Amino acid sequence: MTTVRDGLVLALAAALLLAAPGASGQETKKADKPKLQSVTGAVKTVDADGGTIVITRRAKTGSTDVTFALAKSVKVFWSKTKMKVTLADINPGMKVIIQFYRAGEKLVATKVVLPGGMKEAADAILKGKVKGGDKK
Repeated sequence: MTTVRDGLVLALAAALLLAAPGASGQETKKADKPKLQSVTGAVKTVDADGGTIVITRRAKTGSTDVTFALAKSVKVFWSKTKMKVTLADINPGMKVIIQFYRAGEKLVATKVVLPGGMKEAADAILKGKVKGGDKK
């Protein structure tokens, strides 16, 4: 025979289990989201059709080439103005910041950011480094 006390203990235990982390599925959603990282370097090559960009990172021990696969929804823009450019507008030697995540052994770029604002964008366009873009 259960008493009122036993019923209260069972109700409290059930409430604690439901309030525990992961009980609502939020933990699995957080675990599914990849951890984003950033790296800065100079563009070595861009293959828009092949979906890759290679940058050269410089360090005290020397320089290293890093290859990134481009996410289907990759965003390419100037950092301060948010003016969008296309991958075809990026040329070797340009400085970029790449936001990426790891998918197994592959590095997947979600953003390619050209540091600077209107002045840098205008200079790059005038010097022929970048063809232009849309501000959105």
